[in-house]
Amino acid sequence: MTTEVLQQLLQWQSDCDVYEPALPTVFAWVLWENFGYLARPANKFKAWKTWVNSVGIRPQDILRVDAQTQESALHVGILPQNDLAKIRKAAELAMSRWQGDPDKILGLSRDQAIRALREFPSIGLPGAEKILLFLGKYPSLAPESNGLRVLQRLGWISNLGSYSALYKRAQEFADALSEDPSALQTYHRRLKFLGQTICKAKRPSCGKCPLDSFCPKAGVKADV
Repeated sequence: MTTEVLQQLLQWQSDCDVYEPALPTVFAWVLWENFGYLARPANKFKAWKTWVNSVGIRPQDILRVDAQTQESALHVGILPQNDLAKIRKAAELAMSRWQGDPDKILGLSRDQAIRALREFPSIGLPGAEKILLFLGKYPSLAPESNGLRVLQRLGWISNLGSYSALYKRAQEFADALSEDPSALQTYHRRLKFLGQTICKAKRPSCGKCPLDSFCPKAGVKADV
């Protein structure tokens, strides 16, 4: 059953691979993770393209470009001013701690790299492991809250009472699925997008879900 679900997930025709770009550096990922909090994926990606063209993705760019230009570019999400403050703080940390090159983190051991990444605003354990996954270091599924919800509703992991326990169980489950970084990146993106757009916390649209025929949907009141 697990293999069939994963195959269906891989075959799902969606925009999930479009709306989360492939990013080249640690700081670009830190910036992305702080950009457009709770914005819709399409809106976030559109604003991101504007930001890349008008501001840039290096810490030096953030500290050089004026606040008005940054505000015009980052106009999505529910707390854009808060996002901007975090982005500036991240840029300042990148310059002071890593001399403008946080990619040095990639040369550290896994535990050291995670600790270093978690010093940046809004980067917890899932975010740190996601950055390492997508930059080809220490791959793991690194599911965020939307992906975790999908895994729960599929019955693959149980609600263990705390987010940290749930996340740890999801990582253990994923370790048994694949060690291939490319596959784990794809699963991460698709589980996240599925949770954001269809398998929502409230009133999920199960009839539109590519995994509907496999999902037990325990305890879910859905629009079918």
